[in-house]
Amino acid sequence: MIGLRVLKSGVAVFLAAVVSDLLNFSTPFFACMTAFISMEKTLLTSLQLGKNRVLGTAIGAVVGGLLSFYFPGNKIVAGIAVMICIKICTKLKLHGAIFISGIVCIACLIHNKSISGIEYAFDRTLHTFVGMVISIMLNVLLLPYYNISRLAQLQDKLISAIKSQDFGKIEQSFVCFKENVELYRNEILKKSKKIVIEKYYNNLSSFEKIYDIFKVLNSIDDVNTSEVLNKKINQYLKQIDSNI
Repeated sequence: MIGLRVLKSGVAVFLAAVVSDLLNFSTPFFACMTAFISMEKTLLTSLQLGKNRVLGTAIGAVVGGLLSFYFPGNKIVAGIAVMICIKICTKLKLHGAIFISGIVCIACLIHNKSISGIEYAFDRTLHTFVGMVISIMLNVLLLPYYNISRLAQLQDKLISAIKSQDFGKIEQSFVCFKENVELYRNEILKKSKKIVIEKYYNNLSSFEKIYDIFKVLNSIDDVNTSEVLNKKINQYLKQIDSNI
């Protein structure tokens, strides 16, 4: 059976190739490559990856394109240009864009001489942007099905683990609940479902405090301290129960 991510990747590449033909791109390669690379499991990671790729391409294209106008094919300038790209990305805290900015910059300076470096830079940026937009649009239109009732099941499982005071089960259940709540919160766009998810997200802070208390309980033997901490756990459980 073909998974949703596999299907979206294939469709994204196909659409990128079709759009490239409609826009008369000299080659659909970069649009197709970006559409494929930007297709992640979740919308949030796709947006992050797409942002890094587009901004990295733009930075590399501007630096490489401008320098290629004055120093076409200059190998020393190519090395300096890459350092400039790295510095810009680091300054802007775009660490995920460093690699692609360097690649594009080098390509602009040391590329096929049939077109100018500036023209290459513009084409590369445009093609990358088209591929990224296609990937993100598909991720928005074809979001996986998120069953809200699963959060309720995971929350009940975590509460049962807390009441059993089995730290191993608590840790496992807490990590699973937290990952799913944060995933659903970032991915689901429908307002009515977001309201429900916010209730679980609000409970998450209480569960985090309970989890931290159990980490302390797991490392001490003092009875009085244990009693005080257990009272706090019960208080947090009551808060969670009132929010359900």
